[in-house]
Amino acid sequence: MAATQRKPGATPAPMSVVEAHAALVVLRKEIGPKARVSIHLTAADDEDKPLYAAIYATGIGYGEPNFSCRGSDLGQIVADLRGGWEGFQVEHARRMAADMALEIIRITDERGCCTDAALRGSKFSAGDVLRFGPAACAKANEMAGRGPFEIVSIGGANEEAA
Repeated sequence: MAATQRKPGATPAPMSVVEAHAALVVLRKEIGPKARVSIHLTAADDEDKPLYAAIYATGIGYGEPNFSCRGSDLGQIVADLRGGWEGFQVEHARRMAADMALEIIRITDERGCCTDAALRGSKFSAGDVLRFGPAACAKANEMAGRGPFEIVSIGGANEEAA
């Protein structure tokens, strides 16, 4: 099920757990392969909002969530998550490019060149390299004077699916 577009301020349609899960799967694929998108039912002080939802764009082990919200309706929580991601994705792309730029500089310094395999072997997925690689190379050239920096594609049998 694809996420439906809704008008700003419109109340989303009620959603079953299965429909909410399908919407989260779609959203996670849009964010990236390491993303963690989740909704939790909690018993907290905020009794009128028992649902807690969060997006960790680069995975759950990397600090605070990039976006979180509370509510009592699955449809509204899913809509809020999507809206939160739409508001954060430009900043996420900037952060990923800057982080990858530093890794490109480090790998180039250590090995003489930076391959896509070396980036995948550090902390980036094949999809990350495809999506953020060009901006990361431009950022690396801006940050360091030993450029031009590039990602040398070696592909082959060990290449992950984007």
